[in-house]
Amino acid sequence: MPDNMRADDVRSRADLAEFLRELAHEAETTEVENPRTWQYLEAASSWATDCDQAYTNQGEVLPELSPEAWRFVARLLDAALVYE
Repeated sequence: MPDNMRADDVRSRADLAEFLRELAHEAETTEVENPRTWQYLEAASSWATDCDQAYTNQGEVLPELSPEAWRFVARLLDAALVYE
């Protein structure tokens, strides 16, 4: 689990991006099954930050998600790091 932010603290896309950055740091600095996991998490954080343009390029609108949905995604990724 990241040092500063917990999955339960995530309420928005910006929160998720920050949480993923911290999770990536954890994966980089501790022993995990796949030593490149941190790169995947860092990329997910970057995409979460910049995905507006990806949606625009596809002619779509970024969906509005509830705080609970963002928290679920954070919990899922946090648990996946443990399950890995």
